[in-house]
Amino acid sequence: MEYHKHFETIVVRTEHRVKLYIGGSAAGLRQAIAPIPIDAKMIDIDEDKDGNTILVFQTEQKQP
Repeated sequence: MEYHKHFETIVVRTEHRVKLYIGGSAAGLRQAIAPIPIDAKMIDIDEDKDGNTILVFQTEQKQP
């Protein structure tokens, strides 16, 4: 007989989306990305129906 202890780690992924409006200002961009955590990774670049660019960032946090 054998015994193995198995650990399960739950990973919580959070997406952060920033919409870049056509004709937006640099100040508006800085304000929009300010709440995004510094360790967030860009995972996607998309476009909405009006032609605005959407940047998608993701953070991961391990839960025991």
